[in-house]
This record gives sequence, structure tokens and C-alpha cells, in this order.
Amino acid sequence: MLTAEQRASFAERGWLRLREAFPRAEALEMRDRMWAELHSVHGIVRGQPETWHQPRTTLRGAKRDPLQRAIASERLLAAIGALLGATPWRVPSNWGIVLITFPDRTARAWTVPTNGWHYDFDLLENATAPRGLQVFAFLGSVVAHGGGTLVVEGSHRLLAGFAAALSAPDRTCDHPTRRRRFLRHDAWLRALTGRGPQPEDRVAYFCDAARVSGGVPLRVAELTGEPGDAILCHPLLLHVASRNFAQAPRFMRSQRICGDEPEGEAEQL
Repeated sequence: MLTAEQRASFAERGWLRLREAFPRAEALEMRDRMWAELHSVHGIVRGQPETWHQPRTTLRGAKRDPLQRAIASERLLAAIGALLGATPWRVPSNWGIVLITFPDRTARAWTVPTNGWHYDFDLLENATAPRGLQVFAFLGSVVAHGGGTLVVEGSHRLLAGFAAALSAPDRTCDHPTRRRRFLRHDAWLRALTGRGPQPEDRVAYFCDAARVSGGVPLRVAELTGEPGDAILCHPLLLHVASRNFAQAPRFMRSQRICGDEPEGEAEQL
């Protein structure tokens, strides 16, 4: 069960880190199998960084790896159930997108990107209460500036206020249109996405401290963790990929848990 403090933190920030959510040994074994597949399919050798490059296709073997069932631990499933409450959901048949981000040797310095910020779930269905979650499972260590997904803490609350103020015609527009309008309706968001005046130091401005916008404290945070950790994100949390400036690749899985949306022959919860 989640503590009252964990629930409050999730409601405030929009994400929750669950340490040791599933066995570390299985996480590392999944990572080892990915390295083997990277070698056999892409010619990438684990101990030879000169062979490293960003694959353009996903790892099909890792996507189907039966060992991923270890991610669905009682601890993780209980946390998902606690956050979704009465919303029915199913344990996924696999744990989603295979995320591998190799170190970026082209950029000069790590920064907060302007492009790509988005939320994935339907706004109106999740504005008052989450009917799904985004789950990130760590298969290796992800350190600061190591390619971890970036999220905007508090953005789910700002989106809830945005949804409540929508006119009847605006409530009928499609998802991409509504998302574009959201990203442009607020000065902090316009600066984040490069559509407004820019701070001198984007990392200091967006990451070092929360800034209140629309009555909500907002801050960009990196999703870091250790093998076996998991991070659960509110369905309306703004997020984006980031570059990896660490010495090792990032290995993770990302799966959407969607209420009332069955996936394969998964178990009903």
C-alpha cells in the first residue's frame, strides 16, 4: 500500500518513484539480454564505446522477452491499483516501449529541450481523476543528464484547470489541437517550448526551482533511478525525451496503463 505521503506527493507533482519495485537481478538480466541483441542485430559491443550508435529500430527480442513478467511484481501492481482506485485496469501483456538512449557526442552541453513536450492521454477523460498511468521501469542505472525522460511537475494540475475553462467548441477539438493550445496559453509554457522570451540559463530557470504559473508550482524534473525501480506518472504529465550526457546508455521500458482498455489476454484487476 502507498503511504499518505506518497499519495500526496503524486497528487502534487504528478509522479511517484517506487524504489525496488521489482527484482534488481531480473532488471539487470533484461539489460544484459538487450546488450546481446544490440550486438547481434546492430553490431554494438558493450565494452567498445566506439561501436555505440543510436539504433533506428526497436529491439524485437527485448519487446517479447518473457523475463519482463518480473516487472509485474505485487509491489508495483499494488501501487498502480492504489493510484487508480476504482478504475478497472489490466496487467499489460508486455511492458511497452523499449527505451535505449546512447550517450550523445554531438551536443556541447545538456539543456532543457524546447521541442517535443507532450502528454499522451485524453485530456477530458483524465482532468478530474487519473484513468490511467505511464509506467517507466528501470533496467539499469539512470543518472542525472543520463537520458532520463524529463517531466514537468505540476503540469497535470495546470491541465486540469485548462480543461475546466474550455468552451463547448474547444471540448470537441482533436487531441493535437487541444495540446497545441495548452502549450501556448501560458507564459511559462511558451518559454519552455521556445515560443516566448527565453531565460538566460534554461536549466537553472526550469529545473532548479519551481515557479508558480496559473497558481500551480511548475518545475522540470529528470526521471532517474536504479535497476528495479519504477516511476508512475499521471496520464496528463507533460514529458519529453532528453539527451544522454552520461558514460553509459539508458535502459528502460515504458508502458501505458489504460483504464477500461484491455490489452491482449491480460489479467483483469
